[in-house]
Order: sequence, then structure tokens, then C-alpha cells
Amino acid sequence: MSQKHQEYFDALRRLQSRGAKINQNTVALEAGRSKGSIKPSRDSFKTLIAAIEEASKGNKKELTLQDKLDRCVEKLVAMKASRDAGLAREINLIRQVFEQEKELVALRGGRVVPIRRAKEA
Repeated sequence: MSQKHQEYFDALRRLQSRGAKINQNTVALEAGRSKGSIKPSRDSFKTLIAAIEEASKGNKKELTLQDKLDRCVEKLVAMKASRDAGLAREINLIRQVFEQEKELVALRGGRVVPIRRAKEA
């Protein structure tokens, strides 16, 4: 087996040990090669491709409903935190605009001309 092929097999073992997604592209990238470097048309890659297919079959595990629920709860908590951070930014900006409007009124001596005219009743 050539050194290049050994690097691919080593990359496949590393991916298996991490429990990562396994396909031809991920093995090639893990080996430090380009995505499409493992070509099915080349006879030298036949054993590697067979090993990748075998590893990808054994790598798939079915998630239980509890696992799916836990992931959804984690996403929900992250979304709530993101929403709260966005609301905090908005409130801070509104406060900043209010402070700047007060400063503008003070600089103009209390004579601010409104942009909109008052509606006549």
C-alpha cells in the first residue's frame, strides 16, 4: 500500500474514532487532500472506497426521541438567549437616541422645531 493510501486509511480511522460523518469527501479532507481526490474510476481506490462505505454504514446511529427532544430544547434555549440579547441591544439604542434628543434640545436652547406639523382639529 502506498504512503498516500495509508494517509487516507489513517484519516478514516481518525474520523471513526471521533464519530464524525464519514464519506469520500470527509476522508479526503481529513487526509489533507482536496475534496474530490478519491475517485471511484481509479482502481487503486477500490479498497479505500469499500472501507469508507462500510464505515459509513456502521457510523449511522438512530437518535431516540429523548435525544431529539434534548436537541430541540438546546436550540430553543439558544434562540431565547439570542432574542434576549437582541432586545437588550434595541433597548440600549432607544435609550441612546432619547439621550441624544435631550442633548439636542439643550443645545438648541429648548427651541426644537418638530418635523411633523401638529394636526389641526
